Amino acid sequence: MNPMSMQRLLPALALLIALPVLGGTLSQAHHARLARAHELIEQAQWEQAEQALDALYADVGDQAYARALVLQAQGWLYHGSGKPSKAIQSLHEGLALNALPRQAAQDARYLLAQLLLRRDEATAAAAVMDDWLAAAKTPSAEGLHLAGTAQALSGNNESATQYLERAVAAVEILPEAWGQRLLSVQLASGRAEAAQALLRRLIVINPDRAAYWLQLADIEAKLGEPHTAVAVLELARQHGLLQEPAALLDLARRWMELDAPARAATLLKETLDDGRLKPTPLHLDLLASAWLQSGETRHARSALAQAVELAADGPSMQMRRPPDGADAHRADATQRRIRLAQVTAELEDWGAVLAVLEPLLTDSDSAHGGRIQLLSGIARYHRGELEQALRHFERAAGFEETRVVAEQWLDALRPVEAGA
Repeated sequence: MNPMSMQRLLPALALLIALPVLGGTLSQAHHARLARAHELIEQAQWEQAEQALDALYADVGDQAYARALVLQAQGWLYHGSGKPSKAIQSLHEGLALNALPRQAAQDARYLLAQLLLRRDEATAAAAVMDDWLAAAKTPSAEGLHLAGTAQALSGNNESATQYLERAVAAVEILPEAWGQRLLSVQLASGRAEAAQALLRRLIVINPDRAAYWLQLADIEAKLGEPHTAVAVLELARQHGLLQEPAALLDLARRWMELDAPARAATLLKETLDDGRLKPTPLHLDLLASAWLQSGETRHARSALAQAVELAADGPSMQMRRPPDGADAHRADATQRRIRLAQVTAELEDWGAVLAVLEPLLTDSDSAHGGRIQLLSGIARYHRGELEQALRHFERAAGFEETRVVAEQWLDALRPVEAGA
C-alpha cells in the first residue's frame, strides 16, 4: 500500500474504533475485538487481522450497525494487504447496509472510489463520488478532484470540468497533476479561454515543460491572437524549449503568416545549420519560400538548388517506392525544378535556367510540360537563340495552361524571325 493510502487508513480506523457503543448495537466485547483487529492492521499483520474480523463478523449476526463496521474494517484490511477486489466487495456491502455513521461512510466511499478508478471502473467510481458529494457538508479539494477525475474518465466532461475547477480554485498551491487533468477536460470541451488561463498558471509552476508553451500558443491562435501565439513560441525558443522539428517548423510558418518572412528565414537557416532541422527537400522548400517573401531571391535560389540536389539523390530508394508514391515523388521533383528555374529567371541567369530545365525536357509531355517549354523558350530568347526559342513556344502553345502566353510570344517573335 502506498504511503498516502496508509495516511488515510489509520485515522479512518482510529475514528471507527473510537465510535461510541450506541444502543447495544456494538457490545463492549465486540468493540474490544474490533479495536484489536485495528491494531493488527496498523501493524500490517494481515492474516491475523483477517481471521479476527472474519470471526467477529460471524459473531455479530444480523446487527446492521456492527456488520457495517466490520465490513468497513475489512475493506481497509484488504486494501492494505493488496486485495482490491475483496476490498471493493467489503466496502460495497458495508455501505449497502446504510448503517455507518456519516464520516465513516464518507471514508468508505472515498476509498471505494479510489479502488474502482484503479480498476478502470470510472463510471462506478463517479456514482460513488456523487454519493460522497451529496453527503459532504463542505467538500474537500481532494474530494472534488477525485470526483472530477472519475467524471473525466467516464467521458462526462461537463461535470468533470465543474468539479475540477472547484478543486483547483480551492487550493493555494496547484498540484501540477491536477492542472493537467483539468486542462485535458477543458480542451476536450472547447473551453479555450479557461484553458488559456490555466496554461499560464501551469507555466509558472513548471516553465521547463515545452508542451505547455506549445498548447498555449495553439490556444492563443484559436482565440484570434496570432501575434501573442508567436510571442509565446519565441519565448519558449529563447529558453531552449523548442527542439522538436515540428515545433520549429510551426514557428517558422507562423512568422510567415504574420508577414514576417525574414524572421522565418533566419529561424530556418539557423536550425538547419545547427542540425535541429534536417536539410530535407521539404524543409529547404519552406526556407526558399521565406527567402522569396523577404525579397532575398539569391538566398531562395540557393535553398532551392540544394533541395533539387537532395531530391535527385538516392535513386535506389525511389525504386522501392510503390508506383503511386513514385509518381508523386517525381511530380514534386519536377515542380521543384520548375520553381528553381523561375527563381533563377528572376536573376536573369538564363544559362542556369536552361541547365535546370534540361533534365525535364525529355518528359515535357507531362502535366507540367507547358511551363517547362515556356520557361525554356524565354531563356533561349534572352540568350539570343531565336529559332530554338520559337520551337519551345510552339510546344508550349500545345498546353492549355500556357497556350495564351506562348501564342503572345509567337506573335511577337515570328515577324522578327521573318525579317531576319
